[in-house]
Amino acid sequence: VAAILDSGLHVWRPRGGPPARLPDPPGREASRLFKVCAYTAGDRRYVACAYTDGFVATWELDRPEAVPIAQQAHEGQVWSLIATQDGDGASIVVSGAADRRMRVWGEPAGGAGELRAREAFVADGTLRRLGHVSDKQTTMLVSASATGLVALWRLDGSADRPELEISRHGSEVWALACRTTSDGVVIASGDMNGDVQIKHLSTALLDEDTIEG
Repeated sequence: VAAILDSGLHVWRPRGGPPARLPDPPGREASRLFKVCAYTAGDRRYVACAYTDGFVATWELDRPEAVPIAQQAHEGQVWSLIATQDGDGASIVVSGAADRRMRVWGEPAGGAGELRAREAFVADGTLRRLGHVSDKQTTMLVSASATGLVALWRLDGSADRPELEISRHGSEVWALACRTTSDGVVIASGDMNGDVQIKHLSTALLDEDTIEG
């Protein structure tokens, strides 16, 4: 279990004793940590953290004493950070920020150091929440923005135009839940006005059922 506290990043290991505080990257203030996600790549385990000023850092959990390297990932606050896999099964981290960018990162080269920059996408506004689903062939990313748009992106698709607009809210979207089912995907989103939209898409992403409330 990884958690951000005012004093920095802490990790709890099941049956592994008290929580351990991981070292800070040089020049980084622990109080500016904002988002965290954990993932595995091969036999290595990592925790990635995003800072309020657009930096991202990665810790290798099997080398907790190693000092991580922070890198500039965005211009502006990172609002969402998730981990998933691409269509080939490789682990990826995806970040979304105030600069409207959604960026995809591969594991650090050689297992340590900076994340490797991969695909990058430009949304229509500040990205508040990210998610992921699968069409049984590849991973697709879901973005929710401050403009109220919830959109679906293919990793191998356009960099500035989503594959599909899922929902359009009347205010900023602050909640997003995604699930892949046996016959498609379900994407639920909620905005600041309390409106919730739930969309079910077939595997072919052609048929659409809407529930609004």
